[in-house]
Amino acid sequence: MRADRPAEARGRPGCPVCGCPIAHEETLCAECRWPLHGGWRLGAPGAGDVRDFEARLAAARRERDLRAAVRAGRSAAPFVRGGEPTEREWAEAARIAAAPPVSDDALAAQLAAALEPPRRGRALVVAEVGADVGLTVVRIEPDALGVPRVPPAADTALAWEAALPMLSRDPDERRFQLAGGLADVDRDMLWRALREALPARLGDPGDDVLLVHRDIGWPVPDRTVRILRRANGRARVVPAGSRTVSDLLAPLLAALPSPHDIGLLAVGVEPGTRRLRPRLLPLFPAGSRAGAESAVPLARPPGDADSTVLAAVAAAPDGWTVLTAGAAKLPAAGRTDVRAVLDGPGAVRFTAPGPLSPVTARLPDLLAGVPDRLEILTEPVDLICAVELGGPGAAVARRLALLRDLLAELDLRYGSHPRPGLVRAAVFGYGDHAYGRGRERRKTVSGAWLAAPAEALRALSGLRASPVAYPEAAPVEDVLHEVAGRLPPPAARAARTVLLTVGARPPHPAVQGDDDVLPCQFELSWRTALGGLVRAGVECAVVVDAARAPDPDHRAWAELGALLRHDLDDTDTTRLGAGLGLLPSAPQTLDLPLADPERGAR
Repeated sequence: MRADRPAEARGRPGCPVCGCPIAHEETLCAECRWPLHGGWRLGAPGAGDVRDFEARLAAARRERDLRAAVRAGRSAAPFVRGGEPTEREWAEAARIAAAPPVSDDALAAQLAAALEPPRRGRALVVAEVGADVGLTVVRIEPDALGVPRVPPAADTALAWEAALPMLSRDPDERRFQLAGGLADVDRDMLWRALREALPARLGDPGDDVLLVHRDIGWPVPDRTVRILRRANGRARVVPAGSRTVSDLLAPLLAALPSPHDIGLLAVGVEPGTRRLRPRLLPLFPAGSRAGAESAVPLARPPGDADSTVLAAVAAAPDGWTVLTAGAAKLPAAGRTDVRAVLDGPGAVRFTAPGPLSPVTARLPDLLAGVPDRLEILTEPVDLICAVELGGPGAAVARRLALLRDLLAELDLRYGSHPRPGLVRAAVFGYGDHAYGRGRERRKTVSGAWLAAPAEALRALSGLRASPVAYPEAAPVEDVLHEVAGRLPPPAARAARTVLLTVGARPPHPAVQGDDDVLPCQFELSWRTALGGLVRAGVECAVVVDAARAPDPDHRAWAELGALLRHDLDDTDTTRLGAGLGLLPSAPQTLDLPLADPERGAR
């Protein structure tokens, strides 16, 4: 308040210099040490004595106000009793009253010790007291992943202008009062209002409490810290300099170790069932700190998705959480290194490939689009087709048409695929044994071995229907031995091998049995050949032309159809291709990478 402003009514008399409440028996002011009682003297003071006393009082008041003004800053100069100070007075007061700079090292050390390691259910409460902020409280507690999180803004627990209405509404004068210019303020009323306005506790039981004191030597902030310290017995009082708590916290939080493993979200294919299951490709193990880098080789996932979602996921014991995600267009051929940098616990940044389109979907939404089974081809397959050529032209044409449509679809999907040799096909046609004299040793099998689907189509186009020489059986055993003789041993094959037989008549027996079916002219056993193929890992499927089959339920069809058995009249390209694991039964898209980088681009 200005020097000419009348003092407010007080409950107790105050010191004429500083306004501190006094008791009658005190000889010196407890705060400014102004003499309150002089020695006895005879008679009334003379005019000179009065002038001397008033001069000393005015000087003491001015010196007191100057110290408060130096703390508060130049804007407080108008509120110094006796008029604005000269430069010489200001310099002298600054020499005496200016506080030395306070280092932030102690506060930074206390914050670092309280943050590591973070403990669930236990927060760090940072209460900051200062002339500019009043009392603000920041509660820092671990999130669901155990990473300490700072709220966007501190809670203002006490604002000077609201809690202490006896102070000036003028912000410059109020700052002067907070710094010690309280001569005209009722201290009893001021401290009572302050005690009532402050929160009873600064945190929950068990919380770590740091009481940050910014303006040491300012009476009102000093009293505030003392009250809070008494009410919060475990609170640690820490001096602070010019840097804000948020400025100090940012690098400390970023330097904390990652509490959990972090991986790149992918899907794995279960062998056999081809069911898709979410998996994490390792990026950063638990304990990694800011600055760690990681690279994962990826290929474009199968299907026709426009882009691939790259999601960094934290693997906590109670579940996975997406930390960041973006969509990238991966090249159709080859593999791409996905690179990531750990910027802090729970903070991952993808640096390659780029740029990424933002993805805001949560983990359940990302996994909701993953098919239950992967029907898109991801592993190399060798398809060996064997087709019976004996029979009427229309019947044989239907068998050939089924294979032609299947091979054409495979050529369309995989003929120009970036992974050469993902699908190869062989085509063999088998005609009847010739039982007439001089024709017994005629070759029954013709066709071409494994090549691209387009080559297999050309080989198929050269096959023609042939007459039926024997209605009860066809030389299926011959084509089985042909395939077994050409097939490399399992150790030399990298591809899954599927034998697809399309025909009506069962094979000839190796020797004639009780059923009177003529044996194979070459004494070949279909069981021996088929057993060798199965032991070599060949999967067998059959399409039976049941309408022309003498025995649709022959044991050979059951064994040749261990993987799949269809009726020629009840199948088509999509159904057959899906059953063989070559084509999807419905369009599939997969926008998450496959967990096995060796599968290559699909």
